[in-house]
Amino acid sequence: KLMTMKPASKNNSYDVVVRHRGKLNSVVNNAKIIQQMKSDGSIDSFGDYLWSFVDDKPILSQWTDVKEAPNKTEESEMMSKTLKKQGFKFVGPTTCYAF
Repeated sequence: KLMTMKPASKNNSYDVVVRHRGKLNSVVNNAKIIQQMKSDGSIDSFGDYLWSFVDDKPILSQWTDVKEAPNKTEESEMMSKTLKKQGFKFVGPTTCYAF
């Protein structure tokens, strides 16, 4: 079942969490793309698809202070570029690194 957008109201708790209309719209857009990818057989699982960018293995960082942590990696840049080509929105390398 796909999510639809309804006009936000003052009592809508989502307004407090995400205020940028583009980000809200991207949730619907990205969900539709995932559903299409599943329907056309290009992926079985979106989680498995994301794991494929790191060869199905977690990257265990060795930094000891949060200040040492990068905000993106080569893998997150590749994931971002690929997702954007497929039409995903708000999937920059920093967001992908957070996955």
